[in-house]
This record gives sequence, structure tokens and C-alpha cells, in this order.
Amino acid sequence: MPAEAYLQYAKPWIMVDRIIGESDRAISTLKNISSSDFYLIGHFPSYSVYPGMLMVECILQSAELLLRRQSFGRPESCLFGEVASRFLSPVVPGDSVRFDVGFTAEGSELAAVGKVGDRTVIHCKMKLLPEEGGRE
Repeated sequence: MPAEAYLQYAKPWIMVDRIIGESDRAISTLKNISSSDFYLIGHFPSYSVYPGMLMVECILQSAELLLRRQSFGRPESCLFGEVASRFLSPVVPGDSVRFDVGFTAEGSELAAVGKVGDRTVIHCKMKLLPEEGGRE
């Protein structure tokens, strides 16, 4: 199912191509990396590498999709803080990255992993911030 139906961004800033699975506490999304993606031009000229910050954005958009598709009162705008990520392997054109994002046991944190096949390319954790106005 296409992710753009649920995200409030305009192309080309929708980073997630598809939702490939979901449950009450987790979501799996897919991002296909193409050599024609404009943000790969010059990053790097002789060896194109998908920017790490855009992988983090894929995870954040996946987390937003998870929260928006839940029916337990999450706010329309999702705020994340204390984002910590670790990049383990480069992502290049032709790769398809599967992002698995889910709530941790605490419930106010999300953990994510990005994989190309069996190869893990990124680990990430982030905290949900309370909705503005002091409500949680």
C-alpha cells in the first residue's frame, strides 16, 4: 500500500515508498533506492551512496505512519526527540531498504532497524515528545 496516501509531505520529500506490514505496535516499510534520485547526484560522483540523514528521515516517516494509523489518540503532528542512530553499511542505488519500526517496552520510545536483504544498514531509537500544550 502506498505511503503517500497517509503522509502530509509533497514529492520528492516522501521518503517511504510502501507499507509492507503492520501491527498494533510496529510497522514495516520499503524504500527503493534509484540512481535517478536527485539527492544522489554528487553524493559521491564516483560512488553514489544514499545519505544517512535521509535514512533517518525514512525511519521518522515510518514512525509517523505507525502513529497516524493507530487509533489510540496520538496527535496529528508527531514530534520526536533524542534520536540516536548508528549507520552500519552503505546503501547504494539498486538497494531496497526495509525499515522495521516499533514501540519499545516503555511505550514512549520507538526502535528501528533498516535492512537490505539480510544486511543491517542502520539502527535507530527515538523518543516520542508530548504534544504541544502539555498534554501527553
